[in-house]
Amino acid sequence: MARAAECVPDRVPVRIVLPIVMGAAVWLGIVAGYHWMGYSIYRSDLKGYIDWSYHLNRHSDYPSHMPGFSAVILLARILSFHVVADTLLAQIVGYLCWAAALVCAGRILKRIAPETELLGLFLFGFFPLIGVSSAADPVADPLAYVCALGAIWCALKKRWQPLAWITAAGLLVHQAFYPFFLALGLVCLLSE
Repeated sequence: MARAAECVPDRVPVRIVLPIVMGAAVWLGIVAGYHWMGYSIYRSDLKGYIDWSYHLNRHSDYPSHMPGFSAVILLARILSFHVVADTLLAQIVGYLCWAAALVCAGRILKRIAPETELLGLFLFGFFPLIGVSSAADPVADPLAYVCALGAIWCALKKRWQPLAWITAAGLLVHQAFYPFFLALGLVCLLSE
């Protein structure tokens, strides 16, 4: 278990605080804007994930969806004692996943290109397709990014057991990441 803990950063570097705080401001602005305009995120994929989180043993939504994000929503609902509305809860989970992915991206950048860490964090964190905007209208993608970046971090640190656990979790989150996890696994096997 001690080796698994080595893969998790012991503290968040100060450089990452600015993008996370700015991301929180943007996220709050988007969430408030959605509410002000009357836009409901309870549609399409998110509706399916929220409905599925009430009955994890049944799935009637898109056959390509995986249960990982629904299970995280269920866990968050339990931890919040069912007080927070499901859509807001999903947005909070999306933001926390975005922030965790930002931390993982920062660790990777610090290891492979430390001079570009802050710029890279801003580019990753605010890019329209994967940035904080995807946390305000959440689907499984931000959680999948956490798993993918966590797996890369563990691979760079040569921590094989945490890599296996994160990969297993990632396989339960998003099918589009299956080729990535296969390629990462093959690279890790061939590099040893």
